[in-house]
Amino acid sequence: MIPDHRQKQIADACVTVVNQEARGRGGLVPGNLLLTAARCVHYSVDGAMAVGNYFIQTIETRLGRLKVQPLAVEPCLDIALLGALQGPGFYEECCAYEEWCAHTLPIPSVCETFHSSSHFLSLSIPRQNNG
Repeated sequence: MIPDHRQKQIADACVTVVNQEARGRGGLVPGNLLLTAARCVHYSVDGAMAVGNYFIQTIETRLGRLKVQPLAVEPCLDIALLGALQGPGFYEECCAYEEWCAHTLPIPSVCETFHSSSHFLSLSIPRQNNG
């Protein structure tokens, strides 16, 4: 059983990623980053992101809607990282996201070494010690 305070922490850190084609879930992880599925994010693999074109995403938090941008997208693994919308003209959006992050505990994560000697990020919920 997950303790009530841990359930609230996770619920507060969960977001809904909204775009015209789809809606998906994501969560705040350490580093003020949102981890979600690439299929939920509007992005381009033609180099437009690398040269500074904006792919603005809307997220719904428990406190309201915020604007963010994709920072990294890996379509083959269906994973994306979103973060603060940065650039000229986005000061208020960036501050709103950073403020939400400052008042929201991220979902706990752990880096572990697996048998392949590769490092993977694993979101985990610490187990209670009942004995």
